[in-house]
Amino acid sequence: AATTPLTVATVEQAFKEALGAPQGAVQLVNMIGPTVARNSIRLLHDGFGGRFYEPAPLLAATEAEPFAGLEQGEAQSELVEAVKDRIVGSALLVAWQLVDEGAVLEGDEEAARQAIDTAVRLGFACQKGLFAQMDRFGAGRTLALVEAVAKEYGVEVPESLTRWAEAVQRETFLEAMEERGQNPGEAIPPGAVGAAATPIDLLPKLGEIANV
Repeated sequence: AATTPLTVATVEQAFKEALGAPQGAVQLVNMIGPTVARNSIRLLHDGFGGRFYEPAPLLAATEAEPFAGLEQGEAQSELVEAVKDRIVGSALLVAWQLVDEGAVLEGDEEAARQAIDTAVRLGFACQKGLFAQMDRFGAGRTLALVEAVAKEYGVEVPESLTRWAEAVQRETFLEAMEERGQNPGEAIPPGAVGAAATPIDLLPKLGEIANV
């Protein structure tokens, strides 16, 4: 099936809504200059390789002039949510990669997430950073958004994200069981926990039992 071309207005609206930023992605590039944006992405591509960090063809072909001549078009309301998911998944993938690599405050993941959020707020003038918004998405959805982007570009899901999601989902399940007055250990079906089982594998089964 043919893919509907995205308008600039759609991307700008999705970017602002996804990150809580006052400006869209194209406007941001205009502010810092396409040359700076392009060179920054190329540095990432040189360091990490892969398709994920390749400069977009439009940006790679643009000289120093801002994108002032781009036709904005109308925002496509039916596509905004899908574009938001792509933006959030991509941004969180990079953020969790930074945590994995110890690029920020190595050895203290919580402090690293706070530092990255501070950089995001300052860089994009957002009210909240990426990690601060994960409570709104929930652990399962956060993991799914990142997994979708990682699969498309053939990169690994950051281990720090998987650990965080498992911990949050485990805590959520235990809290739900306690609210029902149930013993979580008694609710686990015989044989449900095997050598290869992980909290992520097991939680859907436990969630059905707890009806959560």
